[in-house]
Amino acid sequence: KTGVLYLARKMGIHDRRFTKALSEKFKVEILTLPFDEKTINDLIAEKDIKLVVSGPLSDVMNSVSQKLKIPVIGISHAFDIHLESQDYNLSENISKCTAIIVDCNHLKDILVNQYKFPKKIFVIPYGCDVKFFNSIPLSIREKKISIVMNRNWTLNHNNIYVLKNIKKLQDNNIPFNCTIFGDGPLLNEGKKFALKNLNPGNLTFRGVQSTSDIADAMKSANVYISASKSDGTSVSLL
Repeated sequence: KTGVLYLARKMGIHDRRFTKALSEKFKVEILTLPFDEKTINDLIAEKDIKLVVSGPLSDVMNSVSQKLKIPVIGISHAFDIHLESQDYNLSENISKCTAIIVDCNHLKDILVNQYKFPKKIFVIPYGCDVKFFNSIPLSIREKKISIVMNRNWTLNHNNIYVLKNIKKLQDNNIPFNCTIFGDGPLLNEGKKFALKNLNPGNLTFRGVQSTSDIADAMKSANVYISASKSDGTSVSLL
């Protein structure tokens, strides 16, 4: 078996799924932030590491030394590319990668055209479940459509676009109610749009709530919306 070192900010649900899949094929060592170059190099030497996998490119890759003599596979999420923060050296971090995995062609185009990444880019959509859901006929028998929307209000997400489409339900006299979870810098903009264009009786902004509260709301709804400009929704999140 080949040793793989996986570097992450923390071991969240997606990281656990990812490393479980890796461990089925490779011997995997996991290192989470904070870590330093000495720790990385020690692990590589002690554990016979042949490959480093790291993501996102923004903060975690800051801690990967360019001196590594083994391949580094970078994982880029949408927020990597759209971050405006000066704390991250995206161009430098991208240059450290032997190859990069992205979740959509939009990010691949940016890496090629804007960052001039010359090496291999693998597009592995988080939306791999889309074909499964598309094969199920849409059938809402209730007289009133119940919608749950769960996304943070940031530039990377596209919540205003969703509200504009929800307005079309109202314009066509289709009964609905919509519960919206999430917070962020663009939340007030969304509320202003809703106040101007939507019947307040059809829409509820609930902000940040517990996972169980969101799950309860989803169980009682028949439409779930998760909006984004460039990334998908993984099976684990669903």
